[in-house]
Amino acid sequence: MHWGINYLREDIQDQRAEMRSGVRQVRNELRDHQAESAAVRQEMQRGLARLDSKIDSRFHLLLGATITLNGMLAALMTALIRL
Repeated sequence: MHWGINYLREDIQDQRAEMRSGVRQVRNELRDHQAESAAVRQEMQRGLARLDSKIDSRFHLLLGATITLNGMLAALMTALIRL
């Protein structure tokens, strides 16, 4: 009876040690994934900042072109009205 209890106790201790090892592995993998996701987030933010600056410059170009074309149209209409 005593041997059986010792065997079960050792088996339980082995299972606990395996569980601790598994938990450590999961924590390490989680840390790695968190670091990877942080790197991806930073890269996405840099990409979005670049895209934002491109959109801003194109918007300013489009706005300038629209104002210029409207001015030309107004001048043309004024010239046609005077004829």
